[in-house]
Amino acid sequence: MNLCMVHGVSNKFVDEFFTFLRLLLLAYNCLPQNYYASKTLTRRLGLNYKNIHACGKGCVLFQGEYKDAISCPKCGAPRYKDEGNI
Repeated sequence: MNLCMVHGVSNKFVDEFFTFLRLLLLAYNCLPQNYYASKTLTRRLGLNYKNIHACGKGCVLFQGEYKDAISCPKCGAPRYKDEGNI
């Protein structure tokens, strides 16, 4: 799961990757069936994570005093992408 998060692959890729790994492993392995099952397992183990927005230029993290900011207080860059201009 960590490799998938670090390299930014999609959930569908993770599902396909688990399917491929299950073909390589013995029938009685305990590898999760898909991304959802693996995420559920990591949650039950207490390995949750919290998403924290950050400025695209690396100026600040939008937490603490900046948690409600809609633009970077240092450089003025917007916090969110404008989906209409993509």
